[in-house]
Amino acid sequence: MVNTTDSNTRILLADDEEATLSNLHGILEDEGYKVDTALNGTLALEHLGQIHCDLVVADIRMPGLSGIGLLRRIKETYPNVEVVLMTGYASVDLTIEALRLGAYDFLEKPFDMSDLLRTIGNCLDKIKLKRKNESLVDELKTHQLTLERQVKEKMEEIIVQERQLAQTEILGQALTTLAYYINNANGSIYGYAELCEPEKPKLPDRVCKLIDLCLREGRKITAVIDSLHEITEEANLNATAIVTGSDAKMLNIEAQLQRRLREMEDSG
Repeated sequence: MVNTTDSNTRILLADDEEATLSNLHGILEDEGYKVDTALNGTLALEHLGQIHCDLVVADIRMPGLSGIGLLRRIKETYPNVEVVLMTGYASVDLTIEALRLGAYDFLEKPFDMSDLLRTIGNCLDKIKLKRKNESLVDELKTHQLTLERQVKEKMEEIIVQERQLAQTEILGQALTTLAYYINNANGSIYGYAELCEPEKPKLPDRVCKLIDLCLREGRKITAVIDSLHEITEEANLNATAIVTGSDAKMLNIEAQLQRRLREMEDSG
């Protein structure tokens, strides 16, 4: 059955037996993978330097650079490339050494081809999940940085406007605009984090922490927005006091925001 999961997956086979290479090459290509071959560890390492491969399947015993040596060099130079080792001379010590160096799995010859295909499939699933997690982290960081930048930019604009404007109506419009931009940005990152929350059991701990951070900080930003709305309402009700004492009222904005954030932290 042809593999349709990811036709761009590339596998490198390394074995000094041409018959083995030819046999494995044909089987993996029938499964839909892109397959390259190398007759020894040195050629395999040179190939990786020219063409990216997701997975290397290598025999332990090869002239020159052995499978263990190749594994060690790959993990030093290409840490994201997974390695599956094969050998007809397995031992407990050899297996432990391979896994310690970062091999994904260790297959003892002769093995059933279904075992190899299952191992490769599981390994590639791991690679895809890792890439998905990395992409998720990058997206969350991008959203967070965008939110911080937008908040900073809009806060700077509001500060300038506050110093220039004395009319309560204009101040209210400025605060409403700030709340609008913050709410939009916060909605994006908070909504994305909520969407990802059910997937937390499948995600690495650092991704789960980032999701929790986005949710927690998103609730704080919601409190900030509520405070801005309260300030705007107060401005409409106490126009004279604000116009005559605008500096004091503007300085009080930060105090109100800090009070609400403290109340949220105290409540849990």
